[in-house]
Amino acid sequence: MFIMVKSEVEECRGCGVKEKVEHILLHCNMYKTEREKLRDRVREAGREWSLMGTLRTEGEGVRATRKAILKYLNETGLIGRI
Repeated sequence: MFIMVKSEVEECRGCGVKEKVEHILLHCNMYKTEREKLRDRVREAGREWSLMGTLRTEGEGVRATRKAILKYLNETGLIGRI
């Protein structure tokens, strides 16, 4: 959020660590429940549960993974911050 000028600080509100894409998608404790759903959806799409597996733009499951990420951002309320 800091990089996109959506926040004046670059630390995560919940964890205090630097807020990066990897942290928000894979590690932040604030979104544990939503992330579990995202992980399941990514795996159902035939993708590896990792940053690259989630964000890569070629191969099997691209559309389903993008949809899962958007759903995650909506469920966490992050979509309104982006």
